[in-house]
Amino acid sequence: MHIKKLILLLCICLVTSAGKSDEVDQLLADIKQDILIDLSKVKTHLSKVESNKALLTPEQLDKFHLYSGHSQMMSGLYDDALNSFDKILATSQDNNYQARAKVLKGVVQASQGQYIDAFVNIEAANGMLSELSDNLARKDVLVNIVNVYVSTGLIDKAYPYSKHLLKVIIPEQDPKDYCFAYYNAGKIELLMEKYDVARHNFSIAKKNCQLAEQKLYQYYLVEESARISLHDNDPNTAYNLVKNKLKDIETFGWDMLISSFHITLSEMALEKKAVEESVGLGEKGYKLAKKLNYLPLIKESARVLAKAYSQRENEKKAVEYYQEYIDAERKFKIQMRQRKLAYYMAKNQG
Repeated sequence: MHIKKLILLLCICLVTSAGKSDEVDQLLADIKQDILIDLSKVKTHLSKVESNKALLTPEQLDKFHLYSGHSQMMSGLYDDALNSFDKILATSQDNNYQARAKVLKGVVQASQGQYIDAFVNIEAANGMLSELSDNLARKDVLVNIVNVYVSTGLIDKAYPYSKHLLKVIIPEQDPKDYCFAYYNAGKIELLMEKYDVARHNFSIAKKNCQLAEQKLYQYYLVEESARISLHDNDPNTAYNLVKNKLKDIETFGWDMLISSFHITLSEMALEKKAVEESVGLGEKGYKLAKKLNYLPLIKESARVLAKAYSQRENEKKAVEYYQEYIDAERKFKIQMRQRKLAYYMAKNQG
């Protein structure tokens, strides 16, 4: 009798454990789907997975740490993000997750100005590409390498990786992959002032980002399309593109993007001679940029506000912001030289 009860209890435990594992798999799948779409939902799902942490398989644990780190990175919790990625690097036996953790660690380090460490991790992830059995991991690594080199201004380094990414994603014809790859290709072409090629790539990206419901990249595309409209001497279209998405951006909740949109819209309001609106938007973008301590946004917001206050005939404020812009521009140029030096130092370390 006691043996029967023991067997019954064991069976119940096994069934419960299997049920929990299936539930965790579904939660992790939902997180993967929503990670660039709904940050609040991702955090809720991660909390549920964490409550079952003791029961996670090694692969589930890798996914949990990877998605936690990504969510923390998006929320500006950079130390927590690095800690999550370090857990993968310390415990995972799977190169697909090791490579992702290295490249995302590089993303965080680059955002914090730790360029040598960032490029060491990025190039280490790049060196693992041929070893990866999961094509999705390969694409994730390439997307983030391109993102880092674009965001740090090393466009010549980003360009070949962008071309490589396009070759990797074309055979599968996945809208999500097309969204990422063609957005990045367009961004690079725009920075190189190849407007027609950029417009073509953004058109492909826009269609596929909508199909894949990738909100974050749809928001990015709004800003880039607005910049092209400004280049085409169409400030009204540029203004309306950004203005119509501002509330959605604020709801999405990523401070970096909210700051960028306010600064972009501030400049476009100024093009329309809406000086008071430009000042209000610019000040919001500036305050967030200062909170984030992100130099490119501080530089851009100070530049726009200097122009806005000058047109408002507040010379004192205009001079203050112009001086901050000059200081930020000087620091930015120093950073660019440091980044290039850091890149070659990282290469030599590899």
